[in-house]
Amino acid sequence: MSKLLYPEFRNLLQEHDIVCFSETKLDDLDDISLENFTFYCKNRKKFSNYRSGGLAFGHKSSLNNYITPIDSNCPFVFWFKICKKLVQLPQDLICGVIYIPPINTLYTADDAISEIEIELHNMYKDSQYVCLFGDFNSRTGTLADFYDIDDFDDTFVNELIDFNEFSEIGILDDLGIPRKRNSQDQTVNTYGRKLISFCKNNNIFILNGRFLSDKVGNPTSRNSSVVDYVMGSANIFHKIVDFEIMQFSNLYSDIHKPIFLQLDCNVKTDMLKENTCIRNNEKYIGKWKHEKSTDFKSNINRDEVNDLLSHILEIHDDISKVDQNSVNEIVTNVTKILLDSAEKTFGVVTKDCRNSKEEYNNKEWFNHDCKNSRRDYRKSLRLYKHYGSNIFKVRLRNSEKIV
Repeated sequence: MSKLLYPEFRNLLQEHDIVCFSETKLDDLDDISLENFTFYCKNRKKFSNYRSGGLAFGHKSSLNNYITPIDSNCPFVFWFKICKKLVQLPQDLICGVIYIPPINTLYTADDAISEIEIELHNMYKDSQYVCLFGDFNSRTGTLADFYDIDDFDDTFVNELIDFNEFSEIGILDDLGIPRKRNSQDQTVNTYGRKLISFCKNNNIFILNGRFLSDKVGNPTSRNSSVVDYVMGSANIFHKIVDFEIMQFSNLYSDIHKPIFLQLDCNVKTDMLKENTCIRNNEKYIGKWKHEKSTDFKSNINRDEVNDLLSHILEIHDDISKVDQNSVNEIVTNVTKILLDSAEKTFGVVTKDCRNSKEEYNNKEWFNHDCKNSRRDYRKSLRLYKHYGSNIFKVRLRNSEKIV
């Protein structure tokens, strides 16, 4: 997770309550650290010189009491549950972060979807509310993800069976969500057919290409393919507020676009207050005011200055008494004298972290040029989002390369 070194990437994560990652390329020696976030990882290998695969998710620490990881054996899915109190559902919401290795690679797994399906059946024992998301490496085109009467050739069976009893497609009809998905990627591969069968057999419906901001079925990767999906049981669709395939950026992924999903939780503000805050109610001295410079000089404690000066002259005459500790002590005393005077002169203010923006300590390498590059990138991103022309798209790409 070297991308966490970039303030832009950290800012992106901080804007969300829950973040999920596919193909993390971590092992057990790696540690994901982000202010006020809790992370969980499911790595392909405990220790490895060549890291690959892997899954992870994180959430704001204020949600620690509402989100719980679920242990399982399948390496292709990382399960967690969201408390029913938080999402206001009759049962907990079961979520799965997915990564299925692509076809024709060292880690290709023909039975990956079947293994996920077996574990899904176990999850259904605890809850009927399910949401899956991640990199499925499955291209499904516009194939239907539910059983239709045309799927069966037996006229006798068609007359006897009401297919609505076996499919929840009626829920989509009630919500005004189209049955047919759109997709700008018309290709269907082997994994795609398996994924469609998985959806049909388990009453799972794909959001891509039929929901809100993505009714056109936008590509989820830079090569114009749709391989990343959000899907779930139809009984959670009324909770979905927004779904969007976000703008591609090299800053966030080399290939894939971020996917945004927003659920209506109707959570009281008190539930989401941070449990801990390092800077909460921390005191700060007021800003320097030039017109009070005379007062600042007057408020300096002369007795403390004289005592400190005597001590400096004493060790100056005997250099053998000078060491790191004595120098540190002098610096500390000088600082205290100046701060005491500043506090009397300019007063003290209390800052609550809940009313201030998150601050980051810039690394030593983050110099003036880096700041300028970041500023240019932000400006280019704003211009492209507002105008959307190719000129600003090229400018954004150039800014990303510099950042």
